[in-house]
Amino acid sequence: MHPHVYDALGRLVDHLQRIDIARQYFKSIYLQSEHSSLSRVLFYAGIPAEAVSVAVLLTFTATAGSVLEPAHERLLLPIVVGIGFLPLAVLFAFILRTATVIQRTTATIPFTTMEQEE
Repeated sequence: MHPHVYDALGRLVDHLQRIDIARQYFKSIYLQSEHSSLSRVLFYAGIPAEAVSVAVLLTFTATAGSVLEPAHERLLLPIVVGIGFLPLAVLFAFILRTATVIQRTTATIPFTTMEQEE
């Protein structure tokens, strides 16, 4: 082969390694952004979920008798349980999404290529 071909292949390998390092860098930026977003969403979902759960518990325990009719109680309980599990569902969704990204773009050492790791 001609020496220019070897030089061109060497430059191509260098560029591909730089692209892989940039991919790892952008992945870390994405994960940082997702974790900050997760914190905000958990806060926005968690505070109302806790407030609703406490309000319903106080409503059911503060009075000697039931304030609501039995038909409304049977409807209210699943709604309150669903609202109570909302922060947990949000957490699972974020973890599943970020775990999928991490699994599909694994590297032993961040910001390196497979050749550099050896």
